[in-house]
Amino acid sequence: TLSQALGLNNSAVTGLVGRMQKNGIIERKGCAEDGRASRLFLSDEGKNKLPILYPLIQQVNEKLSEEFSEEELETVSRFLNKVIDIFK
Repeated sequence: TLSQALGLNNSAVTGLVGRMQKNGIIERKGCAEDGRASRLFLSDEGKNKLPILYPLIQQVNEKLSEEFSEEELETVSRFLNKVIDIFK
């Protein structure tokens, strides 16, 4: 499910999840409804990193959008949403 939501193949997501788990950012727990599945949860350490990440994300978004008008940003957003819909 996570692979589909992110638009990545299973091996890419497995590697990403493994690295995040190794770094203590997420915790993996078995799924009670489906023994083959795992559920991912943000760890306390991961939650502690959120106040650091939000300003960085804001800075990146501002930098990427500073040269575009609102109309251009809306066009890009519509395009990217269509691409996402195609690969769902």
